[in-house]
Amino acid sequence: SDQKGQGLGRKLMEKILDYSRAAGIRRITGLILRDNRRMLDLVHDLGFRSRTVPDDDVMEVTIDLNEPPPEATRSAA
Repeated sequence: SDQKGQGLGRKLMEKILDYSRAAGIRRITGLILRDNRRMLDLVHDLGFRSRTVPDDDVMEVTIDLNEPPPEATRSAA
């Protein structure tokens, strides 16, 4: 895509996290393919924790929205 590498994924994830916090959502969990290094790096930068799903090629990622966001890695809104 001609949009690749422009930070749109990060901006979208930040909006999702901000909206979810404002809506009172406490936790977000998702699955990411283990070889999707860019997405795993992004969610780790945003404060997600990950764990390997046994016998599968995915990682489970979770963020506790009650914890403050890692502001040092967030881009300006």
